[in-house]
Amino acid sequence: MVRFKNSLKAIGLLLLLFAIDTIVQTVQVLGLSEHASWVQFTIVMGICLGLTYILLKPVYRLIVKNHEGFKLTKLSLEDVLYALIFVLLIFTGNMLISEISMLFDNAPKVANNQAALESIAGVSPQSMFGIVILALLIAPFIEEFMFRGVLSQFVTYGLPEWVQVMIMGMTFGLFHVLGQSWQWSAFIQYSWMGCMLSLSYIRQRHLSDSILTHFTNNIFGVISLMITV
Repeated sequence: MVRFKNSLKAIGLLLLLFAIDTIVQTVQVLGLSEHASWVQFTIVMGICLGLTYILLKPVYRLIVKNHEGFKLTKLSLEDVLYALIFVLLIFTGNMLISEISMLFDNAPKVANNQAALESIAGVSPQSMFGIVILALLIAPFIEEFMFRGVLSQFVTYGLPEWVQVMIMGMTFGLFHVLGQSWQWSAFIQYSWMGCMLSLSYIRQRHLSDSILTHFTNNIFGVISLMITV
């Protein structure tokens, strides 16, 4: 019964976080049009960051109330080194998955999600800067609250750690491919990334660790995007 109630809480919180993510991304897209001025862009980005903070704050308080480990803590040099190790594992695993997928016919090399970002980034300098803000200041927090915060607290809590990692990882993968034409390679790549982020969280049960790993991974992603575009 307790797990059932927690599952209902999780569904509600996940829907809320998904709505926050959708609202923020919708507002951002409106500000990333080809004809948007820097003034319009600055206003839209300010709204996005403000919405993220205002809407995430009560969710954060609720999660921290149930588990002190979710409180954002100071990071040490060791935490940074572990984040780099997990990012290296993400990169290595995704490279291997990409190479294997190329062995099969019609296996796309670039995920739809990534292709969409590349398309938006090439529209204008404001678009690229907007993606940087989304990737570094918004996505790591919203997504880690969703897939490590809510899921580990209300759904996977008490399960074997490997099961927790798989559930959180595959849910993360589904989130990044649903609503687009299905790509097995992209689902596996994002699930692998989700599993590594989950391991980075489970190491100390601190949400700060997975946020740092996610942030670090996105830094390299943004650099790669800038080079590609």
